[in-house]
Amino acid sequence: MATPSPTAAESTLENPPSPPPPGSPVAERDAYWREHVYLGNTQRQFTVRAVIIGGMFGGLIAVTNLYITLKTGWGLGLGIIAMLGTYAGMNFLRNLTNGRITAFTMLENNLSIYFINMWILIFRNFTNF
Repeated sequence: MATPSPTAAESTLENPPSPPPPGSPVAERDAYWREHVYLGNTQRQFTVRAVIIGGMFGGLIAVTNLYITLKTGWGLGLGIIAMLGTYAGMNFLRNLTNGRITAFTMLENNLSIYFINMWILIFRNFTNF
């Protein structure tokens, strides 16, 4: 026997109600997504720390990629590694400061990836002979 889903009063972020079944109308599935999944404007996106960290880490990765490319002749796609590094670095800083520095949100991480890839593309032009 299936357990009943919690009512709206019992539902919290930790215990959301179960999503509608796959055959349910699109409007019902969209309403569930907007109410229980979408974070709206509650997440930070364009922040100074995302720009600074993305620029610094992107510059470091771009110079490293330039060195490896000139030494070996092989260019590497380091955008994903840089993204993982910035996210892990911010989580490390959060743990180091006991939560005074918050971790990157998904949108801040996207912005830092933009600046990382910008630096990588700028330095990649130095290796196109």
